[in-house]
Amino acid sequence: MSPVPRDLRGHSLREVLSALARVDAEGELSCVDSSGRRHRLLLRGGRLVAVHVEGRFDPLLARLRRSGVLDEAAHRRALEALASSERRAGELARREGADPRAIDEAVDRQQTAALEALARRVDGTSARLAFEPRVVVAREVVSWRRPAHRAPCATSEPPTRRAPGSTSEPPTRRAPGSTSEPPTHGAPRSTADPRRAPRAAPLVEPPPAMDRATFRRLVRELHPDLHGHLPADERARRAARLAELTARHGRDRRAPGR
Repeated sequence: MSPVPRDLRGHSLREVLSALARVDAEGELSCVDSSGRRHRLLLRGGRLVAVHVEGRFDPLLARLRRSGVLDEAAHRRALEALASSERRAGELARREGADPRAIDEAVDRQQTAALEALARRVDGTSARLAFEPRVVVAREVVSWRRPAHRAPCATSEPPTRRAPGSTSEPPTRRAPGSTSEPPTHGAPRSTADPRRAPRAAPLVEPPPAMDRATFRRLVRELHPDLHGHLPADERARRAARLAELTARHGRDRRAPGR
């Protein structure tokens, strides 16, 4: 019998992950929420090694900047390199002198925040689940440090149904309509007169087929940390648009024949 229910009515995401951990599952757990967005969780040897929440924009470099691991100049250099290379953000941060342990801790916090955000969205709902057993290769692993990722809230019992009307943990407060955490806190502050700030350029629509070069160009055009001179609301708008494009680019890369 599969440890994965068809949906999350009466279940929590962590209960499902615990059940998969107990059988040392390896593969991809997909979760389609009520809006049709598909989220992906990767497990290797029962351990949760990557959480991909569609539409969520929480870049590692912004976290490292906010925590002081990267200064403003190093953050900007790493962003520019990220937009024009195939290297991961953590690798670029190390090249800028960031402590590898601080990077690992930031990645852990990033993945934990993504899992908690997804759980708040789907726990106890009709979100559809499906588990595909497959080999998870090393390049897909985002966080592999802590054994706690192996089985969150693990118990010896299978996932239990909740009483009707029960809910998951209360969500954290967010701005109305917000679906992500725009990385505006780490953006370089501008000394320019806001009354003279340039008008926001319309966000360019990407072509139907978005290759890597096109995606890098759009990252340079939209990443809010590269446009600190723009008003905060415009940077937030760009962050939301970039989150959409990042999710689309991920789907394009996973499409057959790509």
